[in-house]
Amino acid sequence: MLKYIIISIIILSTVAIKADDEASLKSAADSGDSYAQYSLGALYDDQGKLDLAEYYWKLAADDGFNEAQNNLGALYDDQGKLDLAEHYWKLAADGGGSLAQINLGNLYEKQGKLDLAVHYYTLAAKDGYSISQYRLGLLYRAQENLELAEHYLKLAAQEGHSRAANNLGDLYENQENMELAEYYYKLSADSGNANAQNNLEALYKKLGK
Repeated sequence: MLKYIIISIIILSTVAIKADDEASLKSAADSGDSYAQYSLGALYDDQGKLDLAEYYWKLAADDGFNEAQNNLGALYDDQGKLDLAEHYWKLAADGGGSLAQINLGNLYEKQGKLDLAVHYYTLAAKDGYSISQYRLGLLYRAQENLELAEHYLKLAAQEGHSRAANNLGDLYENQENMELAEYYYKLSADSGNANAQNNLEALYKKLGK
Protein backbone atom coordinates (compact mmCIF):
# COMPACT_ATOMS: atom_id res chain seq x y z
CA MET A 1 0.00 0.00 0.00
CA LEU A 2 1.25 3.48 -0.79
CA LYS A 3 2.39 5.58 2.14
CA TYR A 4 0.02 8.38 3.14
CA ILE A 5 1.95 11.66 3.15
CA ILE A 6 0.61 15.10 4.00
CA ILE A 7 1.96 17.72 1.64
CA SER A 8 1.68 21.49 1.61
CA ILE A 9 -0.63 22.90 -1.03
CA ILE A 10 -0.60 26.67 -1.20
CA ILE A 11 -2.46 28.07 -4.19
CA LEU A 12 -2.51 31.79 -4.88
CA SER A 13 -5.03 33.66 -6.94
CA THR A 14 -3.19 35.20 -9.87
CA VAL A 15 -3.58 38.26 -12.02
CA ALA A 16 -1.40 39.53 -14.87
CA ILE A 17 0.08 42.89 -13.89
CA LYS A 18 2.76 44.92 -15.62
CA ALA A 19 5.25 46.90 -13.57
CA ASP A 20 4.40 50.08 -15.50
CA ASP A 21 0.79 49.75 -14.28
CA GLU A 22 1.89 50.56 -10.72
CA ALA A 23 1.12 54.28 -10.78
CA SER A 24 -2.40 53.92 -12.16
CA LEU A 25 -3.13 50.97 -9.88
CA LYS A 26 -1.90 52.88 -6.83
CA SER A 27 -4.12 55.82 -7.67
CA ALA A 28 -7.16 53.56 -7.97
CA ALA A 29 -6.20 51.49 -4.92
CA ASP A 30 -5.74 54.54 -2.73
CA SER A 31 -9.18 55.70 -3.88
CA GLY A 32 -10.73 52.51 -2.50
CA ASP A 33 -10.93 50.28 -5.60
CA SER A 34 -10.76 46.71 -4.25
CA TYR A 35 -9.67 45.13 -7.52
CA ALA A 36 -6.86 47.66 -7.84
CA GLN A 37 -5.83 46.96 -4.23
CA TYR A 38 -5.75 43.23 -4.95
CA SER A 39 -3.82 43.74 -8.19
CA LEU A 40 -1.35 46.13 -6.62
CA GLY A 41 -0.79 43.66 -3.80
CA ALA A 42 -0.02 40.98 -6.40
CA LEU A 43 2.46 43.31 -8.11
CA TYR A 44 4.22 44.06 -4.84
CA ASP A 45 4.25 40.35 -3.96
CA ASP A 46 5.99 39.62 -7.28
CA GLN A 47 8.52 42.34 -6.46
CA GLY A 48 9.17 40.89 -3.00
CA LYS A 49 7.70 43.97 -1.27
CA LEU A 50 5.69 41.87 1.16
CA ASP A 51 4.77 44.65 3.58
CA LEU A 52 3.12 46.57 0.76
CA ALA A 53 1.53 43.39 -0.62
CA GLU A 54 0.07 42.71 2.82
CA TYR A 55 -1.16 46.29 3.17
CA TYR A 56 -3.06 46.37 -0.12
CA TRP A 57 -4.35 42.80 0.08
CA LYS A 58 -5.65 43.55 3.56
CA LEU A 59 -7.54 46.59 2.31
CA ALA A 60 -9.20 44.50 -0.37
CA ALA A 61 -9.69 41.49 1.91
CA ASP A 62 -11.39 43.53 4.60
CA ASP A 63 -13.71 44.83 1.88
CA GLY A 64 -14.70 41.23 1.09
CA PHE A 65 -12.52 40.65 -2.00
CA ASN A 66 -12.22 36.87 -2.13
CA GLU A 67 -8.96 36.53 -4.06
CA ALA A 68 -7.22 39.01 -1.76
CA GLN A 69 -8.42 37.05 1.28
CA ASN A 70 -6.95 33.88 -0.20
CA ASN A 71 -3.61 35.48 -1.04
CA LEU A 72 -3.38 37.19 2.33
CA GLY A 73 -3.94 33.82 3.96
CA ALA A 74 -1.11 32.36 1.86
CA LEU A 75 1.18 35.24 2.84
CA TYR A 76 0.47 34.70 6.54
CA ASP A 77 0.90 30.94 6.18
CA ASP A 78 4.31 31.50 4.63
CA GLN A 79 5.19 33.72 7.59
CA GLY A 80 4.03 31.09 10.08
CA LYS A 81 1.10 33.23 11.25
CA LEU A 82 -1.34 30.34 11.08
CA ASP A 83 -4.16 31.96 13.05
CA LEU A 84 -4.25 34.83 10.56
CA ALA A 85 -3.89 32.45 7.62
CA GLU A 86 -6.85 30.44 8.90
CA HIS A 87 -8.90 33.60 9.46
CA TYR A 88 -8.51 34.94 5.93
CA TRP A 89 -8.75 31.57 4.22
CA LYS A 90 -11.94 30.86 6.13
CA LEU A 91 -13.43 34.18 5.01
CA ALA A 92 -12.60 33.36 1.40
CA ALA A 93 -13.58 29.68 1.66
CA ASP A 94 -16.92 30.38 3.29
CA GLY A 95 -17.49 32.99 0.59
CA GLY A 96 -17.20 30.29 -2.07
CA GLY A 97 -13.52 30.62 -2.99
CA SER A 98 -12.35 27.21 -4.18
CA LEU A 99 -8.64 27.99 -3.91
CA ALA A 100 -9.07 29.07 -0.30
CA GLN A 101 -11.10 25.92 0.38
CA ILE A 102 -8.15 23.85 -0.86
CA ASN A 103 -5.65 25.87 1.18
CA LEU A 104 -7.79 25.73 4.31
CA GLY A 105 -8.39 22.02 3.86
CA ASN A 106 -4.65 21.48 3.61
CA LEU A 107 -4.02 23.58 6.72
CA TYR A 108 -6.54 21.54 8.71
CA GLU A 109 -5.11 18.30 7.34
CA LYS A 110 -1.63 19.24 8.54
CA GLN A 111 -3.10 20.14 11.92
CA GLY A 112 -4.86 16.78 12.18
CA LYS A 113 -8.33 18.37 12.04
CA LEU A 114 -9.48 15.84 9.49
CA ASP A 115 -13.23 16.47 9.69
CA LEU A 116 -12.63 20.11 8.79
CA ALA A 117 -10.12 19.12 6.11
CA VAL A 118 -12.67 16.80 4.53
CA HIS A 119 -15.34 19.51 4.69
CA TYR A 120 -13.31 22.11 2.81
CA TYR A 121 -11.72 19.68 0.37
CA THR A 122 -15.19 18.40 -0.48
CA LEU A 123 -16.41 21.90 -1.32
CA ALA A 124 -13.56 22.39 -3.78
CA ALA A 125 -13.88 18.83 -5.11
CA LYS A 126 -17.49 19.53 -6.05
CA ASP A 127 -16.20 22.39 -8.20
CA GLY A 128 -13.98 19.95 -10.06
CA TYR A 129 -10.60 20.68 -8.46
CA SER A 130 -8.58 17.50 -8.90
CA ILE A 131 -6.09 18.31 -6.12
CA SER A 132 -8.97 18.30 -3.62
CA GLN A 133 -10.37 15.10 -5.09
CA TYR A 134 -6.92 13.52 -4.77
CA ARG A 135 -6.43 14.63 -1.16
CA LEU A 136 -9.90 13.33 -0.27
CA GLY A 137 -9.04 10.01 -1.88
CA LEU A 138 -5.89 9.74 0.24
CA LEU A 139 -7.71 10.74 3.43
CA TYR A 140 -10.46 8.22 2.88
CA ARG A 141 -7.96 5.54 1.96
CA ALA A 142 -6.00 6.18 5.17
CA GLN A 143 -9.30 5.79 7.05
CA GLU A 144 -9.93 2.53 5.12
CA ASN A 145 -13.09 3.93 3.56
CA LEU A 146 -12.18 2.36 0.25
CA GLU A 147 -15.46 3.12 -1.49
CA LEU A 148 -15.03 6.87 -1.07
CA ALA A 149 -11.28 6.60 -1.66
CA GLU A 150 -11.96 4.95 -5.01
CA HIS A 151 -14.63 7.52 -5.87
CA TYR A 152 -12.45 10.57 -5.34
CA LEU A 153 -9.25 9.09 -6.73
CA LYS A 154 -11.14 8.13 -9.88
CA LEU A 155 -12.54 11.65 -10.23
CA ALA A 156 -9.05 13.12 -9.94
CA ALA A 157 -7.54 10.53 -12.27
CA GLN A 158 -10.17 11.32 -14.89
CA GLU A 159 -9.11 14.97 -14.65
CA GLY A 160 -5.54 13.97 -15.49
CA HIS A 161 -4.08 13.88 -11.94
CA SER A 162 -1.28 11.35 -12.39
CA ARG A 163 -0.62 10.70 -8.70
CA ALA A 164 -4.31 9.94 -8.21
CA ALA A 165 -4.19 7.46 -11.09
CA ASN A 166 -1.10 5.80 -9.60
CA ASN A 167 -2.72 5.57 -6.17
CA LEU A 168 -5.89 4.17 -7.70
CA GLY A 169 -3.83 1.55 -9.49
CA ASP A 170 -2.29 0.57 -6.17
CA LEU A 171 -5.73 0.38 -4.55
CA TYR A 172 -6.97 -1.96 -7.30
CA GLU A 173 -3.82 -4.09 -7.12
CA ASN A 174 -4.39 -4.58 -3.38
CA GLN A 175 -7.94 -5.65 -4.23
CA GLU A 176 -6.56 -8.15 -6.79
CA ASN A 177 -8.28 -6.28 -9.62
CA MET A 178 -5.27 -6.52 -11.90
CA GLU A 179 -7.04 -5.28 -15.03
CA LEU A 180 -7.95 -1.95 -13.44
CA ALA A 181 -4.61 -1.76 -11.63
CA GLU A 182 -2.83 -2.06 -14.97
CA TYR A 183 -5.14 0.49 -16.59
CA TYR A 184 -4.56 3.20 -13.98
CA TYR A 185 -0.84 2.50 -13.54
CA LYS A 186 -0.47 2.84 -17.31
CA LEU A 187 -2.58 5.99 -17.36
CA SER A 188 -0.25 7.55 -14.79
CA ALA A 189 2.92 6.08 -16.29
CA ASP A 190 2.08 7.44 -19.73
CA SER A 191 1.97 10.93 -18.25
CA GLY A 192 5.53 10.52 -16.99
CA ASN A 193 4.94 9.46 -13.37
CA ALA A 194 8.07 7.49 -12.43
CA ASN A 195 6.43 5.74 -9.47
CA ALA A 196 3.64 4.51 -11.72
CA GLN A 197 6.17 3.32 -14.28
CA ASN A 198 7.89 1.28 -11.57
CA ASN A 199 4.58 -0.05 -10.29
CA LEU A 200 3.50 -1.03 -13.79
CA GLU A 201 6.78 -2.84 -14.41
CA ALA A 202 6.41 -4.72 -11.11
CA LEU A 203 2.81 -5.61 -11.96
CA TYR A 204 3.84 -7.00 -15.35
CA LYS A 205 6.47 -9.16 -13.65
CA LYS A 206 3.87 -10.41 -11.18
CA LEU A 207 1.53 -11.26 -14.04
CA GLY A 208 4.29 -12.81 -16.13
CA LYS A 209 3.90 -10.30 -18.96
